[in-house]
Amino acid sequence: MHAFVTDYGRGRVAAIDRMWAPAGRFRWYSTGSPGQRLGQAAHRRDTLAAYFRTRARRHERIRITQLGAGYDPNRAIVNFGGKLVRSADDLPPTAAHDFKGAADCLSGAPRLIVWSM
Repeated sequence: MHAFVTDYGRGRVAAIDRMWAPAGRFRWYSTGSPGQRLGQAAHRRDTLAAYFRTRARRHERIRITQLGAGYDPNRAIVNFGGKLVRSADDLPPTAAHDFKGAADCLSGAPRLIVWSM
């Protein structure tokens, strides 16, 4: 999580794209405005890097203020969630709000498969 939000804030698109599972295991990356990514668009792994590039041009940052996680051995995933604050050139200051996600542990190295904020 720390590497993702750090590299996301620094606009390191190639690095953060590698943190995500490939299309077969990827589930979704969703967010509200600005940079809304909802519905079928959120489930498209093939557009994720382009989305990250767009948000990097807006200098988007994510700051996690609260985080909890738990391992689900039946599905070999880590579910996580908490509170975060988004900031960007096109985003007025906001209060912390809920987010959730999951990482797939099947490949030996955790890969993100879900993010919703």
